[in-house]
Amino acid sequence: MICSKCYTDNKQDATYCANCGIKLTKGNKMEDRKLEDNKKVENIFISHAEVDRDIVADFREMLKLILCQHPFEYKIFCSSEIGCIECGKDTNQEIHTNLSNCNNVFCILTKKSYNRPWVMYEIGYIKGKSSKKNLMPIAIGTDMNKVKGIDINKIKNGYPYSMFTRYKCDEEHLSSLMIQLLNNIIPNSCKGKEDTLKKLFAPHVKNFLEKIK
Repeated sequence: MICSKCYTDNKQDATYCANCGIKLTKGNKMEDRKLEDNKKVENIFISHAEVDRDIVADFREMLKLILCQHPFEYKIFCSSEIGCIECGKDTNQEIHTNLSNCNNVFCILTKKSYNRPWVMYEIGYIKGKSSKKNLMPIAIGTDMNKVKGIDINKIKNGYPYSMFTRYKCDEEHLSSLMIQLLNNIIPNSCKGKEDTLKKLFAPHVKNFLEKIK
């Protein structure tokens, strides 16, 4: 079992970490993590177009499997997920509220969605709202240099993507992105543990990449 504080790989039946001594807690892989000793909720927003909802569902599952091993409570907002926005609620208002409350935003880009007005609006909103918000656009496609047939340079040089670092959808970039996310939430929490974490992330990342092929 992996320690959520120091990431030491303990025996499966261990109760306390052999390295730092904290009590080990099993994360729920399919539900948002809730810990009684940490009341702060880390809000994560996934910007996307409805047409990519299947890809986004697989990405969200990968993200939850990775985050469930770490010591913080989190909530992932994904507007296309059934039940994410309560029946009767104003959809636009709920999206704006969650954009305002989040510090980390993933933007899923495909040939069908990269130039959709709502996706571009959400990116512009994040840029204008606060420089402290972390936006991570992910270009998803079967070609390393293209987004499902779209030249990635169009995304790199075009507004609003030119304001941010863009990430290709491969194992190396996604693993690095997960480490960046964890360091954003808990500063320097992954320092010196990058290689170990990438090995832990690998099965989940590979599974996601296989699904979206």
